[in-house]
Amino acid sequence: MVRPVTYTYKGRPLAPYGNRKTARSLRRGRRIRSTVAAGCFVLLLFAVTVALVWWLASCYRSNTVAPGEATDDNRSTSSAAEESPAVPETSAAARGNSSVSPEKTENKVEPAVTAQTVQLSESADRQALRIYSAATTAFQKKDYENARKALRLLFEKIQLPPGHPLYDRACSMLSDASLAIYRSGSDPRDWKMHKVERGENLSRIARKYGTDVQTLTEANNLSGTALRIGQSLRIPQGSWRIRIERKNRRLLLDSSGRLFKIYPITIGPGGESAATGLYRIHRQQAPDRILFQSTSTAVSPVVIHAGEDEPNAERSCFIMSQSDLAELSLLVPEKSPAEILQ
Repeated sequence: MVRPVTYTYKGRPLAPYGNRKTARSLRRGRRIRSTVAAGCFVLLLFAVTVALVWWLASCYRSNTVAPGEATDDNRSTSSAAEESPAVPETSAAARGNSSVSPEKTENKVEPAVTAQTVQLSESADRQALRIYSAATTAFQKKDYENARKALRLLFEKIQLPPGHPLYDRACSMLSDASLAIYRSGSDPRDWKMHKVERGENLSRIARKYGTDVQTLTEANNLSGTALRIGQSLRIPQGSWRIRIERKNRRLLLDSSGRLFKIYPITIGPGGESAATGLYRIHRQQAPDRILFQSTSTAVSPVVIHAGEDEPNAERSCFIMSQSDLAELSLLVPEKSPAEILQ
């Protein structure tokens, strides 16, 4: 019996005659498969790259909304604000201050806004609108920390001036965000806990931490001055500083070196002639005034008071609303630094 001849290629037997593959056809098939696999890999890599770029672009657009391309929430907010006059909302502390009488709230000082609307340059105005939109989005999500960071950037870097269409709304939002963070106690620089020991009273604790009895009473919702041993008290902390800008008719309150809130003020009798420089805060017994004692004995003190009538007209003064002055007295401790600017 004759055995058929078997052809081999690299030690492997080939198919019989008619289905036999040559070495050239095997190499060609291998090249085709490699080319197809490489093409599929390149297409997959391209698709992944496009998807990643689209996702990053959508995240960027959601955080910084360009003018004219605002989201539905921001569009509805801006349209509602355009229909109504831009008047700063009353802060939560002012609404919750039960000690304010109706007669005194009628003398509320309105913000000093110039007759002409102040405009920034086109690039600065566009950047201000993007920052304000991002702050509005964060505030609506109750992300008060990021909202305050954006608003601080708006006032400190862009230097949004009074009279700008966004100024009053940005001031009101900064106030609400700062007070919400302050009351929550999330920032350890704002509050410190004190446990009452034997022999202590509110006066002694107030002197120890550089504050007064009224501040401790309101901060801890105390109905009287009686304390019990082991009771925990919230003590306001932080390095507070006041800046008065006569040119812009506003009072800037800083906390730990950063902007906390902006209050509108008006210039009272002798306010224009008040000496510029550094002062120390001295809160008098009267609840409707704060005294600025100068570091120099040759400079007369300055008074911030509520209302329009100042008993001592010879003393330089600035005027705030009753609710703003009560809130400022609660926040800022005794002997905090203050500065009067032009």
